[in-house]
Amino acid sequence: MGKNNRNKNKDKDPYTGPVKSGREDSDSDESEASAFTYNEDMSSVMGDVENMDDVYDQLVDNLDRAQEKNTTTRIGGLNRIILALRAKYVPEFVNRNKETLMSVCTRMANKTETEANLLATLVGLIAVQAGEDISDHISEPMSQMRTILMDESRCVSLRTTCANSLAIVTRIACNEDEEVSANAKACRFGWANKK
Repeated sequence: MGKNNRNKNKDKDPYTGPVKSGREDSDSDESEASAFTYNEDMSSVMGDVENMDDVYDQLVDNLDRAQEKNTTTRIGGLNRIILALRAKYVPEFVNRNKETLMSVCTRMANKTETEANLLATLVGLIAVQAGEDISDHISEPMSQMRTILMDESRCVSLRTTCANSLAIVTRIACNEDEEVSANAKACRFGWANKK
């Protein structure tokens, strides 16, 4: 049982760096599939719209769905509204329906994680679309997002979405110094007490 003085690393192939290869047709399949899926989602939301009146009509229909009693219908309506607001700049729709949109968003505290996540995302998108025009209607959704953000029993993705939306709303639509301070404290608490 003598000691083998041979270098064990000598028999291994030397490292030549990452393998460099050309782009093959199969590499682009993923990006085409994700772009196709997005386009398909957008066409299911927007349809083949010729003018903005059709977009508004579909947004109004989805806003009605977001207020239904059936959870699946509500989530479908919220998803479609979010997709549409991400794809189109429609501040007229948001300003015309801001009371309804905000009343839908004020129910996030007692909703499931999935629905609350969608509602928090919607608050941020509404702020981006309407700007300071919603500053009178934003205090209750902000209060609920602060509560969710500071509640360590809620899921991390929901708390993260609330923090992101709070940051957007604070920057774009928040006029009150007290609310800016409360939002900053809630975010600081969320980051300091992360799991």
